[in-house]
Amino acid sequence: MVALPILTAVIGVALSGVQAGLVQLRLDDEAALDARYASLGGQVGGVREEGDLLCVEREKMLTSGLWAIDPLVLRAEACARGPPASGGAMDQEGSATIALAGMAGAIVVLGVVATSVGAHVILERQVAHAVDAAALAAADVSVGVTPGEPCSVAREVLKKSELTLVSCEYWRESWVIGGRAGAGLLDAHATARAGVVDGGGK
Repeated sequence: MVALPILTAVIGVALSGVQAGLVQLRLDDEAALDARYASLGGQVGGVREEGDLLCVEREKMLTSGLWAIDPLVLRAEACARGPPASGGAMDQEGSATIALAGMAGAIVVLGVVATSVGAHVILERQVAHAVDAAALAAADVSVGVTPGEPCSVAREVLKKSELTLVSCEYWRESWVIGGRAGAGLLDAHATARAGVVDGGGK
């Protein structure tokens, strides 16, 4: 039964990792929505200005389960182009013991893989939010809601989230923005489109 506590511990760690990943995704969503709302003049708490950008940071401490021993603080940040100045992510002997040990080892490997996949999913979500905000910012410039040049503004929004602008083009009355973050296995790319009718209208 030596391997059973190990197996239980591995499962507990995996579940705690999943919990942290889900909470991180919710924080990312909340920060992105609040930043966009603030950019349209809405009243949002915890907003700070960084140049022409309005940035929102959301934080949550995990204290249940595994995190009761060592609390984990999760943070998410999102920025959006602000209004113009005038507008204000988880006993058997012999062969039985070997089988349990092998199972525990397999679970550890799967846990590592799951952690990598989870990290990539979180990165993809973050990239998608940032690229969406960049496309909306470019559309805002097109309709005169904010000053500047659309692609430059989109690059600025992506840079704030540590992304690289890979494409920026005007197509069928819409701005199509492509952004990339990470490298190697943790590489994520996203494309977002915002029509000029969407600029300043959400």
